[in-house]
Amino acid sequence: LHHLPDMKTPVILQAEPGVIGKLLKCRKFWCQMELGGTRAWIRRSAIFGALATEQF
Repeated sequence: LHHLPDMKTPVILQAEPGVIGKLLKCRKFWCQMELGGTRAWIRRSAIFGALATEQF
């Protein structure tokens, strides 16, 4: 997960497969999540079960 919704920003958190976090908000290609008290951005395509057209 990245500091900002941009692949060029630093990775600040790595989540293991199956980890559950709190989805805070989504933009077109990115979603902001909270995991263990840390907020970070993840590519929408990397979220299991999230469809590209799904609204959050």
